[in-house]
Amino acid sequence: MYAAAATRKWLSERSADVPESLLARMERAVDDVALDHHGVQDDAGVADVLAAAAVLCLREAAADCDVRDAALPLLAADALMTAAFEAAAGVDDPATALQALRALCDEYDVHRIAAQAGVPG
Repeated sequence: MYAAAATRKWLSERSADVPESLLARMERAVDDVALDHHGVQDDAGVADVLAAAAVLCLREAAADCDVRDAALPLLAADALMTAAFEAAAGVDDPATALQALRALCDEYDVHRIAAQAGVPG
């Protein structure tokens, strides 16, 4: 649960301009990752939790893609994945940031994201 708390704190520090409904959906996805893990360890970093939460939102959007309500989880998926890359890049040491970005790219390439989210390829 520590990973979710750290991730929610990270989000809250950067979400002043995020619409309330979007932020709530993003936070719910982070909480879902913390509760059910979704491949993320308890000691995972913020970037990993955000990326896993993005995949959950994308899965939800793909399941309901024919309805207008799919827009919010799709926007949340986009915002969460963008935030994951921001978090990965946000470390002080450039070499460590580059390594974290490469790892995130390897773990969440477009084909893996599509497969994890259940999007037909």
